[in-house]
Amino acid sequence: MNIKVVLILTGLLLSVFSAVNAQDNYYYHENQRVSLTPVPKIARSIEGDDGIDYYLTEQGHQVGIYHKILLKIRKDNDLLLLLAPYDVTVEEQLSPQLYLIVVPSNDLAIDLSNRLSESPEVEYAHPDFIKSRVAR
Repeated sequence: MNIKVVLILTGLLLSVFSAVNAQDNYYYHENQRVSLTPVPKIARSIEGDDGIDYYLTEQGHQVGIYHKILLKIRKDNDLLLLLAPYDVTVEEQLSPQLYLIVVPSNDLAIDLSNRLSESPEVEYAHPDFIKSRVAR
């Protein structure tokens, strides 16, 4: 096989693989996208559990994300109907329309919170962030 053909096929396979395995690197805050940049383990400033993925926000704050989402639905919407298509459980109801949702993985916490944020039935949804305290 010609080396050019092999390189082209390899490039196509890598493109397809990365597209299939891509995850969102943003979340919504007050209906605005906020970019997240993954933080390598050796560069983290927050000490903690290895089951947490860390990111830098656009403002330079380091946040941890794990397998939970904060979800606030709009009044008179059915939570069970909204969550039916997803493999999630409700861990706790924090107020009349605010819930703590458990998802199967950290990656899904970002992706699913974004999908829920884009739904008209949802007031807001974002990962349950772990943040370090900063003196003001």
